[in-house]
Amino acid sequence: MTRMFITGDATEPRARSFDVVIAVWGPEYRQLFLDVCVPNQLTPGNLGALPVGSRYRVFTSREDVDVLESSSTLQRVNERIPVDVVVMPELSAPSRNRFNRMTACHRRALTDARESRSALIFLTADHFMSEGTFAAAVRRHGAGSRAVMCSGIRVNREAFIAALHMRGGVRGAPHRELVSLALDHLHPFTRAHMIDGERTAQRPTGVYWNVPGEGILARCFYLHPLMVDPLRRDVLPDETIDGNYVKRACPVREQIHVVSDSDELVIFEMSHIDAAFVGTCPGGVSLWRAAAMISRCDPHQQSYWAQPIRLHARDIGEAWSGVESRSARFADRATRLGVARRSLTVRHLKRLARLDVAFGKRLRRAAKRLPVQLRSSAVLLTNSAARAVHQLRLRKRSARVARRARRRARRSFAPLTRW
Repeated sequence: MTRMFITGDATEPRARSFDVVIAVWGPEYRQLFLDVCVPNQLTPGNLGALPVGSRYRVFTSREDVDVLESSSTLQRVNERIPVDVVVMPELSAPSRNRFNRMTACHRRALTDARESRSALIFLTADHFMSEGTFAAAVRRHGAGSRAVMCSGIRVNREAFIAALHMRGGVRGAPHRELVSLALDHLHPFTRAHMIDGERTAQRPTGVYWNVPGEGILARCFYLHPLMVDPLRRDVLPDETIDGNYVKRACPVREQIHVVSDSDELVIFEMSHIDAAFVGTCPGGVSLWRAAAMISRCDPHQQSYWAQPIRLHARDIGEAWSGVESRSARFADRATRLGVARRSLTVRHLKRLARLDVAFGKRLRRAAKRLPVQLRSSAVLLTNSAARAVHQLRLRKRSARVARRARRRARRSFAPLTRW
């Protein structure tokens, strides 16, 4: 009997086959794709794990189609599953943003998948994965998941590929061996997302905690949708595929699997040392920047942020528990502040937080001078007194501002005073 998923007005049977979707254009990425990525996928646990009826679809420009169609590497893929090389006029337009080009390819792939009722596996021309990655995604899909989300931490392409060749080539790699290689060759973009980094990304897509000698614990706002079996096939992405597309196409969060352990599968993105970098500022990722990002996220992405992701090269040891606790506290505070940020500007929040800390300290110092019998009661009143002071200060400006502040305070002061 065909398995059905029903939510609201959407009913869609589970797909029986998969379309592997990759957009490739330009000599640099074309060569990386053919020399490194495809051989990495040609393993029993990856392309060999896809069911009958699956397709391998390469979206490319007119300038690249001849090279791809004549490639012996893609001919090897064609021996396992059919290969479609699809020409996209959008990829030949030099003025188009590369992310818009990628989105155009994904929209075309999703439109074509409506007819075949296929699920989609989204890859890029610089993805390198562990052996068994496709097999793990297929298993999750068979268990009822409509999407499989994973992290895609960036590595230094040149150094990473050199290390791969030293270990015997770009063949399939076990999960932990691949993580170990990646930890030695992290990209500056990745280091800019470390909680204790020297410089931080101004708009971090996630926050990473280093577990010395063992791995990385990640909490991400944006995850890569490795596999999607859309519940709503009429929905197409308006932006990059890791934006709000999954929330709209697969609205039931319980049917979305987040890969939380690299022992299940792991993918890394190979980037030039001077590429894919963003504006930075001194210091590690701050609570305020994390809160600003969480305030822009949809409910699915907020739930991703709450889930720790372990990328580890050995067994999980005692060092992980302390890191996980610290990351959980940081994530909780950022989430609370992100909720408040929707009502108040960052400038207001920072001012209120400073006032709250200042008056809280004064009241606690005063409470220490009271008799022991009264001290506990005085401490309990500190938060209420601080709120009253905030409201009095704001009321001096205007009655309108005070009314607005009181409404917002009911939602925002409680988490702020617990910091």
